[in-house]
Parts: sequence; structure tokens; C-alpha cells
Amino acid sequence: MKKYYLTAVCILLATVFVTTGISWGQEAKFGFVNLQVISRKSVKAQELQKKLVQAMESKRGALETKKKELMDLNDQLQKQGAMLKQETRDGKIKEIAGKEVEYKLAEQEAQNALQNQQREVEEVFIRDITKVISKIRAQKHLAAVLNSAALFSADDAMDITEEVIKAYDADSGDAGPAPKAKPAGPAPSAGPGKPKPAPPK
Repeated sequence: MKKYYLTAVCILLATVFVTTGISWGQEAKFGFVNLQVISRKSVKAQELQKKLVQAMESKRGALETKKKELMDLNDQLQKQGAMLKQETRDGKIKEIAGKEVEYKLAEQEAQNALQNQQREVEEVFIRDITKVISKIRAQKHLAAVLNSAALFSADDAMDITEEVIKAYDADSGDAGPAPKAKPAGPAPSAGPGKPKPAPPK
């Protein structure tokens, strides 16, 4: 199973995180943050990632159990098929077909649930990190804070990533959970940051 990290959120954020009413004249000051560094070094970001990994492992375990049940039934049919009465054999085949449908449905449900959870985690991360950046921007009287992924070159003195990490981890996060995401529709093709549990081998 692939591991999905909050670095995927970088793609979702705009180039400018927070702007202010300060005049964009020659005296305007700017800052930037590196979201990949935040996702790697922040304790809170790591906790969010850990929850996602745990959810994926839990879903994978449930799917593996269903897959084993299906494989066991197939093995039994192959070993005993020739000795079974036609009616009994047909019943086994029908049971296996039902288990296959059940497994596919469970796999789809797990994928949708993980996609929803990933989206909720991204919303919480974006909301909280933007709140922290906005506060630091105001304290430093910056005109805007940029995403380093969109910068070709910048003075290191503009980098406020470490300050954001410290403030983000220190924040109690009492603003409440992000709005619950709407149920996902049919799973789209694989894309960045979208959990897709690989079928157990």
C-alpha cells in the first residue's frame, strides 16, 4: 500500500497564502514557506499523516480477511469439487460468486472512505496552517506570504518556515474540526494525495 503524506497538499494551495491591505509599493515586504518541510518536521503534521496511515492499514486488514475467505472457498471447491454432488457444487460456486461481489464492494467502500478522510485532513491542515501564517504575517507586517514551490529564487531571509512550524505545533487547534466532506462518488483515476488501497496480494 502506498503511503500518502501531506506534501500532496502543496499542490492544492494557492501561490499567495495571505495578503493584507498594505499598499503594494516599494516598501512592501514578503515571506515564503516550504510546505514539504512543514509536513516533514511538524509534529502535528506527522500526527495527521499517522492517522491516515493507520486508517489505511485498518482498511487493508479488513480487505485481507475477506480476500482470504474467498481464497479458502476457492481452494475447497478445487479440492472437493469432483467429489461433491452437483447441487452442492453449484451452491459452493454461488457462495464464491457472492463473496467476490462482497469483496469488490468492500474494496470500493474502503477507497471512498479513505478519500473522504484524506480530504478532511487536507482541509484541516490548510485551515490551520493558513491561520498560523496569517498571524505571523501580521506580526511581521508582511504584504504577503508565498508558497516556495512557486518561487524560482528568493532571499533566505524571507523564509518563515521554521517560525510557522513552531507556531503551528504550539497551536492548541481549538477552532474545531473542518466541515465534514461530502461522500465521494465513483473512485477517480489515481492522483496526488488520493488514498487508494492496493488489493492485498
